[in-house]
Amino acid sequence: SSRFGKFTKVYFTRDGAIAGAAIDTYLLEKVRVVRQDAAHRNYHVFYQLVRGADASLRQKLQLDESCDSYRVLSQSGTTTAATIDDAAGFAATRAALTTFGVDEATQLNLLKGLAAILHLGNVSFVGTTPSQPSSPSRVSDDTMDALRSAATLLGLDDIDHVRGALLTKRVAAGTRASVYSVPLTPPQAADNRDALAKAIYAHLFDWVIRRLNERLLPDALRTTTTTTAATATTNRGGTGARGRGGRGVSGGGGGGVISGGGGVGGRR
Repeated sequence: SSRFGKFTKVYFTRDGAIAGAAIDTYLLEKVRVVRQDAAHRNYHVFYQLVRGADASLRQKLQLDESCDSYRVLSQSGTTTAATIDDAAGFAATRAALTTFGVDEATQLNLLKGLAAILHLGNVSFVGTTPSQPSSPSRVSDDTMDALRSAATLLGLDDIDHVRGALLTKRVAAGTRASVYSVPLTPPQAADNRDALAKAIYAHLFDWVIRRLNERLLPDALRTTTTTTAATATTNRGGTGARGRGGRGVSGGGGGGVISGGGGVGGRR
């Protein structure tokens, strides 16, 4: 795929029959979750979720009916692709998860994580002292509902704690490793928000790969072999806690679901 590197190991029996497989992934393009070039889309699964969820699921995820309502989906000016039916894709994604043994409750938790990213992307920040660009930031009043939705979907009840995590960074100093909080400016808080969104997506992606491998691995290896996706992403293509991240393997329009995304016509 153009959005991540993939190595698939195929296992054979002594008779030459395929016994199973395992997938390792590298260099997931996490920056696409929060930023896309003009005329390019985010990962397909987000558009599938917004356009394919029924009324009941939409209510559980606190989702609007339009992709234009979410900054991380509409900022590039493109939310549709001529050859892709997002609603049909969502049905196919859910069916594929079911085929791989992911039950309804677990699927809902996975979708909550994706929806939380959409809400988190709508959170914006302003300075506590507008006349001073370097003043500490606060969540803008008109995006507090987006923050509450993101926190709820992530199972975080203390909204003040979530807000504080976005608005400050923790610094250790001194021989005793004293830890104190440093307030962030609005641009820094926005980077912090984006880093959190990318981290959530990366963990969801790695979880899906681990789940696939649980079903694909031969029975004899399931208890001893695990995917190296998380390690590979950290060691080869990861970013710092507040890094903007870089693109992974470059290329065309990409396929897949959680990994798939790209520009109209599949060009970079």
